[in-house]
Amino acid sequence: MSASFDVMNNSDLLRLILTYLRKKPKKECLLCKKVCVWDKKVNNFIDLTYYPWNMYGTTYCYECYKSLPTPGCYIC
Repeated sequence: MSASFDVMNNSDLLRLILTYLRKKPKKECLLCKKVCVWDKKVNNFIDLTYYPWNMYGTTYCYECYKSLPTPGCYIC
């Protein structure tokens, strides 16, 4: 039998290996929940960080960021 067959049929070893895999993305879009970064960049995104109110930042994919309402001109 092959080594990969032995590993895949050993439930304890398989469970240990699978614990190292990521379950949640590093960054995902706040609105549509599209994955932006898993281990590497998957989609184009924008990180918005406003100190001190939003210390951890907010991530939007480009499509959702374009659809956000922009503030009007307050000077005029």
